[in-house]
Amino acid sequence: MPEIGKWQIEGVPSPGQITLWTAQGIIGGDTGLAWSSLLKRLDILGDLSVLPASGAAPIRKGAVTLAAGEDNGASIAVAGRYAYVSIYTSPTRVVVVDISTPSAPARVGAVTLAVGEDSALSIAVAGRYAYVSTNTSPVRVVVLDISTPSAPTRIGAVTLALGEDNSRSIAVAGRYAYVSTFTSPARVIAVDIRGAEIGAAMIHSLEVGSLTVRDKATVGGLLAVNTGVNVGPGGIYSSGGVA
Repeated sequence: MPEIGKWQIEGVPSPGQITLWTAQGIIGGDTGLAWSSLLKRLDILGDLSVLPASGAAPIRKGAVTLAAGEDNGASIAVAGRYAYVSIYTSPTRVVVVDISTPSAPARVGAVTLAVGEDSALSIAVAGRYAYVSTNTSPVRVVVLDISTPSAPTRIGAVTLALGEDNSRSIAVAGRYAYVSTFTSPARVIAVDIRGAEIGAAMIHSLEVGSLTVRDKATVGGLLAVNTGVNVGPGGIYSSGGVA
């Protein structure tokens, strides 16, 4: 069976080598890990395809051609089963590709940005939103709702200050997006994107200034309200007494 990686082990009572091999000569085949020395041999069999291997070549799995006019893809971001591609057009176009089957990715939707939001070179994804920075003077940061991959929508934008021109990159962390400019000298701009959306969380301690619950809230222990309670027309239901 061909070897696809080998490491020398030193400082042990029986020096030897660890060898990663596969029956097919590629990652993902019938793979094993062997330790051999003059005195001992240890074979561990199983799927070790996640291990890095020296000399293992990457393998092309599949591709998809985008629609007419979706030329010159400039940046790509991946979240879950979808890839989001910014197209270097005027105005920019963002294309959504379903990558759940790598051998057969599929274009599922797209959105064209507003007039003047041109030539985006970078895109970032966080939660249900994508953020695009434009290669314009000044830069515009555009927010897209990608919760429906087949029909992404532009929901807002902000224009940066005079001289903050030609963004090449955008990154998102928490409630802020960070944009770099292609200027002399460069500038790094923080943009408040107003909070985070979290699908599920277990939080042991939380302090907030304002809390809105759209559906219902269940409190397993004691609910303490210091000032007062405003109750709508549904009233208050209690299975016990109300003091």
